[in-house]
Amino acid sequence: MQKKEQVLEDITRVASKTAKKVGQIAKKVGKEVKVKSGEIAHRLDAVPREEFEAVIAKLEKRIEVLEKGKSAAGTTKKAPAKKAPAKKPAATKKAAPKKTTSKKAVK
Repeated sequence: MQKKEQVLEDITRVASKTAKKVGQIAKKVGKEVKVKSGEIAHRLDAVPREEFEAVIAKLEKRIEVLEKGKSAAGTTKKAPAKKAPAKKPAATKKAAPKKTTSKKAVK
């Protein structure tokens, strides 16, 4: 009986140590992945998500301001009335009569 208990204790101890080692390895791998992904993002000249979202928020606010200004300008200003195209003055000269050329008979 004691032999079985001793074997179970040994298995439990080994499993516990293994679990700790796996956890340590997982942490190291996670850190390395972060470092490598940061290096890749830097090489690609990528922007951090927080910066990207801040710029998007600024742009959305700017669009709202511009749209409000556009709608306010549209209600206060009236579009200029279209003018009728200028009429050309009527021609006062009469067309010159066409010259006729007569062929002389050849003798």
